[in-house]
Amino acid sequence: DFGLCESAEYFTAFKPGQQFWRATYVKGNPLFQVEAEYTDIPKVLRGYYKEIGGVLTENLERSKANGIRAGNVWVDIQQVFYRMEENVNGCYAQKPLKSCDRILRSSSEEGDTVVDFFCHSGSTLLAAERLGRRCFTMDIEPIYCEIAIRRLERYRLTGRTGWQNSNPFEKEILQDSRLQELTGCRSEASETQQLALI
Repeated sequence: DFGLCESAEYFTAFKPGQQFWRATYVKGNPLFQVEAEYTDIPKVLRGYYKEIGGVLTENLERSKANGIRAGNVWVDIQQVFYRMEENVNGCYAQKPLKSCDRILRSSSEEGDTVVDFFCHSGSTLLAAERLGRRCFTMDIEPIYCEIAIRRLERYRLTGRTGWQNSNPFEKEILQDSRLQELTGCRSEASETQQLALI
C-alpha cells in the first residue's frame, strides 16, 4: 500500500512509516495528449510468420487494433541519414522530425511555447513551426544556431526540411574559391561557365 500526498506543486508517493520513494514536480494541470501517442503497429511487433495450411502468413492475431501506444522505444521512426530530405550535413546527432513532432503533439497544444536548450540542427524548431507552436531554442555552439536559423528560413521559403546532399553554407562556399578547393565543392554555375569556355 502506497499513500499519496498531494499539494498544488508536487505529489509524493510513499509507504507509510518509510521515506518517500518518488516526488514529481507538477505545476498547474499537466497536459498529455493521449491520442497523439498512438502509431501504426510496426512490423517487428506484429508477430512472427507462421505456416497455416501450407502457406507462410503473418501472425496478426496479436495486432487486431488499428494503432498501438508508442511506448519508450520508437521503432517506427527512421534515424536521419544522408539520403533523407531532412538531412543536414555536419549535424551528426540530428533528431528525426517525426520524433520531435510526436513529442510536441503529446506535450503541447497549438499556440504553446516550446523551449529547446540544445538546438543542434534545429529539428525541434522546425517541428514547432510546422505544428503552430512558438519555439525558443539555443545552443552553446554558434554554428549550430546559424544552421537552425538557415534551416527554418529555407523551410519558410521552399518547404524543404533539410539539405539532403547539399550544404547549409553552400552560397558561402561557392563564392569563395579557397573554400571550394578545401571542400571539393563546385557549383553548377561554375561548371556551366567552364563548359561555355571550351
